[in-house]
Amino acid sequence: MNDKPYDGCYIGFVLLFHIAFGAHSSGEFSTFGGSCIALFFMMFGDNLLPAFRLIDGSHEWWMRAAADVAGCLYVTVFMGIVLNMSVAIVVDTYKFVSRESNIILLDEPEADELLQTEEMRREQQLQRDALIQSLKEEVVSQLQMIKQLQHKDKRPSVSQL
Repeated sequence: MNDKPYDGCYIGFVLLFHIAFGAHSSGEFSTFGGSCIALFFMMFGDNLLPAFRLIDGSHEWWMRAAADVAGCLYVTVFMGIVLNMSVAIVVDTYKFVSRESNIILLDEPEADELLQTEEMRREQQLQRDALIQSLKEEVVSQLQMIKQLQHKDKRPSVSQL
């Protein structure tokens, strides 16, 4: 999986929070490393409200509004990214498990091919079974005919008497 776009987006938000809110966050976003750690924890829902309450303590109304907008945007973007990655993992795992356990999804073209090949295998097996049965019957009838011929050969003929 290519994580480069997500890394760039994350670094962009780190820079935004560090530059815009570093002086108003009481140390939460005052350094680049602190911003990285705070946003990483915020990505997973931890430490979310305390970080914004520190910025909301600012005296400028526009700073509080910008912090709220940036925070909501960050949470929206990264929740979407985390959820998409989770769904991708689940879907990939489901495909692997369904192929391994021969669970067939009827709406996939591969499933139709699998069903057709399975039906063809069953038909071929039935044809083989029928052929084997007819061969057995033929062998039995041939053996009976051989026995009858041997039995006729063992009777004394008129010339032998």
